[in-house]
Amino acid sequence: MDYKNIAQQIVDIHEDLRLAWPHLNRIGITLYDSEKEELHSFANTQNANTQLIQFVQKFSSFPDLQKITKTKTPSIIDVSSLFTNSDHKLFTNNFDSCFTIPLFLQNGNLLGFIFFSADQDNFFTKTIKDYLIVYTRLIRSMILSDILPLKMLLAAVAMTQNMTRYKDEETAEHIARVAYYSRMIAESLADKYKLSDEFINYILLYAPLHDIGKIAIPDSILLKPGRLDSDEYEIMKTHVIKGEEIIKMLISSFDLADYDHTTMLKNIISYHHERVNGEGYPYKLKGSETPIESKIVAVADVFDAMSNPRPYHKGKSIEETFEHLQSNIGILFDSDCVNALVEHKEEVFEIKKIFVSKKYN
Repeated sequence: MDYKNIAQQIVDIHEDLRLAWPHLNRIGITLYDSEKEELHSFANTQNANTQLIQFVQKFSSFPDLQKITKTKTPSIIDVSSLFTNSDHKLFTNNFDSCFTIPLFLQNGNLLGFIFFSADQDNFFTKTIKDYLIVYTRLIRSMILSDILPLKMLLAAVAMTQNMTRYKDEETAEHIARVAYYSRMIAESLADKYKLSDEFINYILLYAPLHDIGKIAIPDSILLKPGRLDSDEYEIMKTHVIKGEEIIKMLISSFDLADYDHTTMLKNIISYHHERVNGEGYPYKLKGSETPIESKIVAVADVFDAMSNPRPYHKGKSIEETFEHLQSNIGILFDSDCVNALVEHKEEVFEIKKIFVSKKYN
């Protein structure tokens, strides 16, 4: 699965624009993560000398972008000054300027930015800027039409979880940490597995739904303050199949069946308990039979469950949890996913600090 729904549409728009303006050599889009106050690349057109890939940076690093966000005014920004303090270069070649337009949600909150760059001096005339603003409205609508139904789906799930007391077991903080660990792992593996920025952003959206099927598990089992017996464990394992049923219903209800990337959501729910040696459940998949997104979430989920306290255990240290994951590489867990997590220990601490469990601390 290629997961390039919006990205391919951006490429198509760019090709149309280049028929009129061949010097318009790139369109890049970043999205704003309000939880961590970061910008993440989302979609871009890639030519030989111009890319916007794997960009992650604190929004506070970019005063010029903060300025146009406050004024809500598109602006031509000097690239050299814009990214002077960035460790990760947004552009791989040296442009003098780019036409930068802030994107906003319907409630006025920042959605992200769109960057138009050209390989010709003084390219952005008033006529061209006005024309690009019209296209920006189209691109914004495309992004919102893709993301808003997903956010509605997530809100509906969160409400259901509250109603069923699901959060007594899987806290909101656990769900958030798993999502951010998953994105961190995906970012690390992007080059090797050819994961697009769109893929990485969607794994952040979809990872929180990995255990949605636990909504249907009886509280007597879900909330039991001790080890489950064999019969109870078999019932607990059915949460995967129940999750598949629930997500199929939700995808239909929110009219998401035609969205290519919902395959990722189905894979995460269906296969996040599969293991490399084929001894996972419910499908007993082995090795490469399990999609990479499922392997990523599996490692993130196990790491967080082990390294945080629950009613039935105190929680292991990060080092102990890393050791467990590493000792089961090639047996239970994918080596690339484990190594990606272990190699980003500082970011793990940062995520844990941001999303501190309020229930057990």
